[in-house]
Amino acid sequence: MKHLSPNTILLVLLGFTISTIYCVEFVFDDVPELFSGGEKLGSIVVNICLSFIAAYIFYLVTYLIPKHIERKHIEEHAAHLINKVLFYILFIVQDAANFNIPQKDLKLKDLSEDDFKNAMTNLFMDNEIRNFRAGIDGHNVKVGQAVINSMEGLTKTVNELFKYSQYIETQLIADVSSATRNNMIESWTNRYRMTPIHFGGQILAAARTDVSCYAEYVHEYHRLYRSIETIFLTKYASTEAAKKYAENIANLRTS
Repeated sequence: MKHLSPNTILLVLLGFTISTIYCVEFVFDDVPELFSGGEKLGSIVVNICLSFIAAYIFYLVTYLIPKHIERKHIEEHAAHLINKVLFYILFIVQDAANFNIPQKDLKLKDLSEDDFKNAMTNLFMDNEIRNFRAGIDGHNVKVGQAVINSMEGLTKTVNELFKYSQYIETQLIADVSSATRNNMIESWTNRYRMTPIHFGGQILAAARTDVSCYAEYVHEYHRLYRSIETIFLTKYASTEAAKKYAENIANLRTS
């Protein structure tokens, strides 16, 4: 019984009470009393059963059904936020490689760390993003800033999603938390925003190196993307957001 949910136990008891009423009122109605007061005892049992049925209907109408409706609304909203989480993770991975890996491959293939390392070799944070994306100043953003924008968007979306953590699967929480704790977030941001230091008449600046050293972290983002996507398409398959996402993936496979 310890493995049964409270609602399952109540449902079993409901079935038992209905069966009891049926037996007392119809099956054993014409059976002579086996002992004095048997009929009164039967009436008491029936009244108790009717009270339980009335209480269950009250519980159903005032709690269970409203809770189910509320959960469906929350599930739809959570699915929308999960979809946004996938969007931002995809853009982090895509922008960190500056579109050197097609989006179709990012969405459909299980890529290795070497795939990302090759795509990020000779790529620098101050390179302009390959697909034009206007920054605050109206100019095309740099690779470094594009990734930072997506990481900030991811963090903001996850904070909103975790307001509904009591309704979200444990594995999903673990994957999304890992995405926000990726070591790349702080390291990438600090490196991009690092400014030259003036010391004793000299200017000390970090060496300009490519971003291939982040391949391990980008690969981890991609792994989390595939894991979150799987949960999204299975646990939230009935939501509109998941249906549209699944449709897009199906179209991508045949394109």
